[in-house]
Amino acid sequence: MDITDAYEGLDLVLGEPGLIEDTRVEDAAAAQVEVNADEAVRAALAIFDRSRMPEDAGVTCMIRLDRAALDPGAASAVSRRVLDRLRQAIRAPDTCELTDRGDFALALAGCDVETARKRTALMMRLVEMEPILPGKVPLWAGIAPIGGPDSTASLRTAELACDLAAFQPSGHVEVIEL
Repeated sequence: MDITDAYEGLDLVLGEPGLIEDTRVEDAAAAQVEVNADEAVRAALAIFDRSRMPEDAGVTCMIRLDRAALDPGAASAVSRRVLDRLRQAIRAPDTCELTDRGDFALALAGCDVETARKRTALMMRLVEMEPILPGKVPLWAGIAPIGGPDSTASLRTAELACDLAAFQPSGHVEVIEL
């Protein structure tokens, strides 16, 4: 007699009172998706890593514009305009790309954390002054130093820092140094 059932490895989550959800499908999908799966970001980081000296200081930054505060029809145009503005504000070895989530990923070469904090605050101010934005749209930023020849892990840490910054008032810059 077979006493096995289809509930092996089931992770139950209590959502609303009395509702139990099977999370196996979502967990499998999350395991297959990388945090920053955007090809343009990965390609830009690879070029950035090749152009800088690994022993030089560098940081990655993530700037988040609260897209919920924007008109859904204009969010894409606003993001493109802000991306152009940020690209104009960075130096030649640095890079700026738009991620899948609509955040702005920056990699800054020859820059320590304190300098990056000042530069990021200045870039956030440039975004706030963008005439295409309807009023004051909340912004947050996360910064992480690059700890080796590959900046991908640092960008994931900067994204986590940005997530933490989003719990603070607009304009907050969070730094995570591992």
